[in-house]
Amino acid sequence: MSNDHANPAGPPTVSVVTAAFAMERWDDLREAVSSVLVQTAPVLEVIVVIDHHPALLDRARRELQGAVVIPNTRSRGASGARNSGVAVSRGEIAAFLDDDAVASPTWLEALLAHFGDPRVIGVGSRIVPLWAGSRPRWLPREFDWTVGASYRGMPEEATPVRNVWSCGMAVSRRAFDAIGGFRDDFGKVGNRSRPEDTDLCLRAAAAQPGRTWIYEPAGVVAHAVPLERATPRFFLRRCLLEGSGKAVLAALDGTSQSTSEERRYTRRVLSRGVARGVRDAARGDVSGGLRSLAIAAGFGCAVAGFVAVRTAGIVRRACRPQALEASARRAGARPAGEDGQAPGPNGTRPPRILIDQSGYDLLNLGDAAMLQSCVIRLRQAWPEAEVMVICHAPDRLAAYCPGTIAIGRTFADWPAIRLLPRRPRLAAEQAWKMAAPYFCGRFPSRRIRPGRPGTAIQAVRAADLIVASGGGYLTDTWWWHAVGVLSLLSLAQRLGKPTAMFGQGVGPIGDEGGLSRAGRAILRRQARVVLPGLAVLGLREDRIGRDLALRLGTRPGALVVTGDDALELTPSEAGPPAGRALGFSMRVSAYAGVDSATAEAIRAPVLRAAEDHGAPIVGLPVSRYPVHGDLDALRTLLQAERSQTRIALNDLAAPGDLVTAAACCRAVVTGSYHAAVFGLAQGVPAVCLTRPRYYDAKFAGLAALFPGACFIVPLDQPDLAGRLRQAIDQAWDLPAPARAAAREAAARQRQAGREAYARFREAVEKRPAIPATAAEIREVVA
Repeated sequence: MSNDHANPAGPPTVSVVTAAFAMERWDDLREAVSSVLVQTAPVLEVIVVIDHHPALLDRARRELQGAVVIPNTRSRGASGARNSGVAVSRGEIAAFLDDDAVASPTWLEALLAHFGDPRVIGVGSRIVPLWAGSRPRWLPREFDWTVGASYRGMPEEATPVRNVWSCGMAVSRRAFDAIGGFRDDFGKVGNRSRPEDTDLCLRAAAAQPGRTWIYEPAGVVAHAVPLERATPRFFLRRCLLEGSGKAVLAALDGTSQSTSEERRYTRRVLSRGVARGVRDAARGDVSGGLRSLAIAAGFGCAVAGFVAVRTAGIVRRACRPQALEASARRAGARPAGEDGQAPGPNGTRPPRILIDQSGYDLLNLGDAAMLQSCVIRLRQAWPEAEVMVICHAPDRLAAYCPGTIAIGRTFADWPAIRLLPRRPRLAAEQAWKMAAPYFCGRFPSRRIRPGRPGTAIQAVRAADLIVASGGGYLTDTWWWHAVGVLSLLSLAQRLGKPTAMFGQGVGPIGDEGGLSRAGRAILRRQARVVLPGLAVLGLREDRIGRDLALRLGTRPGALVVTGDDALELTPSEAGPPAGRALGFSMRVSAYAGVDSATAEAIRAPVLRAAEDHGAPIVGLPVSRYPVHGDLDALRTLLQAERSQTRIALNDLAAPGDLVTAAACCRAVVTGSYHAAVFGLAQGVPAVCLTRPRYYDAKFAGLAALFPGACFIVPLDQPDLAGRLRQAIDQAWDLPAPARAAAREAAARQRQAGREAYARFREAVEKRPAIPATAAEIREVVA
């Protein structure tokens, strides 16, 4: 911390940080900021951190006078937001106030008085509930913590305590920085709540033996309690979450310290509360009996949450690697992982990287090209990395990406599932992939054995980094695939693992009715959960993808437009193309909007243009699937043709073959996206055939990246033959400078893609260490 603002003759300088995440709390946020600005103690600065909400960020910057408004640059949630605020603060003391709380005018004055004692790490406030309605008579004051308020049984005067609460907390900046602040992956995110403040207090005290926290009831903060929190349902749910959160805390910080106050609270406070309620009932206060029942029910829910998490083994699997990693960081080395080796990414063994991708059978050369490029770039960032790929075709993976490890499907290989036809079998596998990450940890499962993971979920647990390679599946057309990928990324983020998505086409996601309407709703919900937590989101176009990604919660700082990842496979120093052929690629399928009649209508102008220009036709098949295969469609259209045009229809077995074939062309006519990409990257203009919204978006984005070299022909407009022939002639006669401009655009996109991967590595290496003691590690391992 800089000492520029230190004042040895007076009280320490203080920065107040408030995290906000919801527009619905706007009025509360304004009151919170106003209450800080009228403190009797001087405030150096008020910092408001907006948690991945662009609209709220814009409004706060416009309307919150007297406050510094910044976006959360860390993981989504209260912990990441507070850490972002402290990172830019200048005060010697960091104080925190919730966005739905109001501080009394003397709040800071009461807290800061304790920092003259060098033994004090930080100070907490008394928090009083500010009810939107009347206080429920059934709610015992012993459980006011369920609504974020101080409860009966807490000290009545300034007292050293184990922990204080983040709402109204003040902490020495030096102590805060020494432990890396709050854990980004532990705390309040949306409706999920974990005791990140207790964890901070325990770690700070362990790091500075002899120093303590103070609870100061003279520093008062009023915490808003909306009507929906004054219900039995909220009460019981909050108790259950508290128990499960304490179970995770016990694994992170040791059971003895993490539950010491809770044991005292149960023995003294709750037992007296039950007796008090019974006495009140005996005196005629019926609500006294209800309060006693509420104490019993709340305690039971908290115990149930604690036992369920510990029994299921969630905590041990999720937190053991973190605790071991932290201890090793202190010792200057990396600890042993599940496989007996030191985990990456910065340690003695290289990292394990898991890649989820867009074509599990690797029968689409575009999907395979994006995967190849992803592996190449990840190995440039981490040369010795162990790379795992979710894939159903290990042999093809070994051919395309040597040295990678295939994580194959397992559910579809069960004997009962294998009896199903291929499509229902694959549908069952995809449904399991979508749902299984959310069952992960909810039921007991076997510990990951040393060596190679057997399933996708085991691979997520074993990996250090999880990446989604390029694809165009974040759209309503392929919503089920997108939900499966996002489910795994969500699991990785819940386990605290760095995640990124590269070369993505985002959108469109429509609102039409029909069977898939629910699927699109699931996709939107999933995206809003996962995208804000990505370290990097690389977009292959910005015509619709950027705005949609931002609306779905992506951090602006994580967003970068890179073009298609497959550009990595195209020549970097290619000269002017010398090809004289007319490339042709056709996708006859419902999702491409091309049926047999449309294909016939396309064939004639393509053949006539080839004859007029004296050019052979070179097939550029991308999809190699048995159904909707491009080569079969081209052969059906062209093999029986008796014209003088030479036609070359070869089965291209690898992405490199497609790159080479595209380089032989002077122009390309295509209904397949990557045939256009590989042509344009080498200065070969593309005529793109489109009908559905999905292809409209793909090709429009490509045209924006390669202006003047990409010609779009909608298939549902009149005079298709005339418009197609005109576009082919324009592409064929495109001048050399325009072709050179296309190659230069590809070079810029290629470099942007490489920089996105470098940015991901930088983000991974900047992740803060998680402190732990030897005793704590023994507690987790036990």
